Amino acid sequence: MTDTLPLVSVGIAVWNGEAFLEKALRSLLNQDYRNIEIVILDNHSSDSTAHICQDLSKEDSRVRYILDDQKRDVMSAQTKAAHLANGEFYMVACDDDWYAPNYISRLMGILGANPEIGLAYCALGFIDEDDRKASAPPRPFFSKNDDPIENFRSYLSKRDPVPIVFGIIRKSIHLDALQYFIKPDRRGWDHDNLYLMRLLSQTRVEGIAEVLFYYRQQDRDALYKKRNQSHDLGNPFANYLSRILHQWSVSRVVNQIIDDASFSARQKVGLQMSNYRSFFRYIHIKYLREGIRHGPAWKKIQSIFVTPL
Repeated sequence: MTDTLPLVSVGIAVWNGEAFLEKALRSLLNQDYRNIEIVILDNHSSDSTAHICQDLSKEDSRVRYILDDQKRDVMSAQTKAAHLANGEFYMVACDDDWYAPNYISRLMGILGANPEIGLAYCALGFIDEDDRKASAPPRPFFSKNDDPIENFRSYLSKRDPVPIVFGIIRKSIHLDALQYFIKPDRRGWDHDNLYLMRLLSQTRVEGIAEVLFYYRQQDRDALYKKRNQSHDLGNPFANYLSRILHQWSVSRVVNQIIDDASFSARQKVGLQMSNYRSFFRYIHIKYLREGIRHGPAWKKIQSIFVTPL
């Protein structure tokens, strides 16, 4: 029966993931959808990541462990992992999340029944460092019956990649969208948002309200500093200006995505206007009103620029 099911490839790009890697992998190997392969691309980990993966690959032939031939950033590593995959369907996974046993079968049921859907995903839950599960705030849901223009405009405004980016996707669509899984500038970040905007401009997606995926809650600032991925410049003014420049770079790439889409000329103009509104909304509401740093200097910035809505 397994051989008649389409192969689903799970791509994991990992670096020093020993803390939760085995739990994540076992939640994938315990799926009731059996025809999967797990492609693990190790970015030269210095902890026990290699041993965990090698032991599991001996235990279960569906695990493919690959030590990369060079150090890569997350974008390059995920792209390489996708090209190493053999499945018709693909899902990106992290080294610390947890999946319900029917995660893959439930989403593959949607994709199998609806050829026009390019990606299927489910609702999100949280899991902490002690494996305690909790509900998550509601996230935007898309339906195959939605207007693709409105889907794109909605995502452009909200830019909330989790859990959509961890859904199951037709690999041909994934490979196409990876051309925008890029750093828009030297600051990085927003690669997942750009990827999803490309995807939404190319295909329909379907979200379901069942919580089958649990996103690991960690101290992200500490994790990014450990991985030398922190972009904190220390000074709140410098942080704010850096983020403005970054969002402008993001907006320029979004315009490229819009230009490359099959939308009509009139629709493209409307989406580009939405893109500029999103830029101003981001720098005002997200960066000023919500605040990136909360020290006295940052509060001073807020008192000068932020007015109650």
